[in-house]
Amino acid sequence: MSDSQKTKSELIAELIDLRKGIEALKKQNDSVGVKKTAPSKKAKSRENRLPIKADIEFIGVFDLVKAQAINVSEGGISLKISNNLPFEMRYKLKKKIISRTAHLVWVKHTENGGYNFGFKFVKGESFPNF
Repeated sequence: MSDSQKTKSELIAELIDLRKGIEALKKQNDSVGVKKTAPSKKAKSRENRLPIKADIEFIGVFDLVKAQAINVSEGGISLKISNNLPFEMRYKLKKKIISRTAHLVWVKHTENGGYNFGFKFVKGESFPNF
């Protein structure tokens, strides 16, 4: 029977049984000497981020993008691409114009209907005039 078909008292009884089972497993682990350690995650060092307030001009340096569909619903579709999405950008920082090549690495839809983008600067790629 699915949870949506169970009564409140049935769900509470099931929850109590599950909690008892967890406690029994904890005691069993303690008795055999299983160490309680958090999963190890290698700390990935991040470069320092500095706030910047600048208008950015950027242009996608790609034409047709081929993608692989992952899943689809009535509301949208998820796609995967195999290649980088390169962009050229230009901005002013401390009265100096900076031109950089970057790859799009993440996109997040914001609550107000806009988007935040994350780009990774790449070296050695030519910068076209625009």
